[in-house]
Amino acid sequence: IEEKNKQISEMQPKVEYLDSIVASDKTMKVTEIAKYYGMSARLFNSLLHECGIQYKSCGLWNLYEKYQDKGYALVVTGFNRFGEPYQSLEWTQKGKTFVYNELAGRGINPLSMN
Repeated sequence: IEEKNKQISEMQPKVEYLDSIVASDKTMKVTEIAKYYGMSARLFNSLLHECGIQYKSCGLWNLYEKYQDKGYALVVTGFNRFGEPYQSLEWTQKGKTFVYNELAGRGINPLSMN
């Protein structure tokens, strides 16, 4: 029991750190996730579509309904170089972890994971 308690104490800071990352409200563009897999955003979006995670409607990627309320991604409004607004799907850390697990379950692993 003492050895297990020591292991738990050593792992606790790591667990808290990872929990804080997953709970973060910061988002990332699909390009950032795709690079871990050595893919372009276009190819990676197509892969997520083939896996039944997202679909495209009116030029915007959306999560299928069963994933929409999980906190995996947000539709974010940005502005192009002409100041015109556009919307894009951006992934949360929780979503990045979800995508990693979904793809790993299909034998698709990143080249590196930061």
